[in-house]
Amino acid sequence: TRGRVDDDEITTQAINWHRDYRDNVGTRALTLLAPLEDYAETDTFQLTYESGGEAARYVYAKGRAIVFGSGFNHSTEIGMAGDGETHAYLCFAFGTDDDAAWPAISATLDSQSRIARRPGGALALTALGEAWSRGRPRRARIGRIGDD
Repeated sequence: TRGRVDDDEITTQAINWHRDYRDNVGTRALTLLAPLEDYAETDTFQLTYESGGEAARYVYAKGRAIVFGSGFNHSTEIGMAGDGETHAYLCFAFGTDDDAAWPAISATLDSQSRIARRPGGALALTALGEAWSRGRPRRARIGRIGDD
């Protein structure tokens, strides 16, 4: 399934086009998505992504993962699991241990992950994790984990 990626399509279909990392991150941080099962519903609720200015489609399958870095414009398709089926995915963010890359990488991790392993090896709560620990599970302020 292909279609144009434009503002009208995004608005009318409520697609949430986004990139996980700032462009300067490159492949120094990656996102991995893998479904835990093969789900009955595959007509909707899959991954749509931009390829050459066009919308392309990736259908999740158990035993297959998709991995991407910065610049990968994507969204979950509009839809929902059918017949009460729950869709669950493993989602890992991983990358370099280079301290210089950390501020750009943490801009994403601070709003999507609860705990991160810092380049020096220490585990630390992200801004989202800190908000959850205070009993306020809402979107965290970007950039918090990179502050030392």
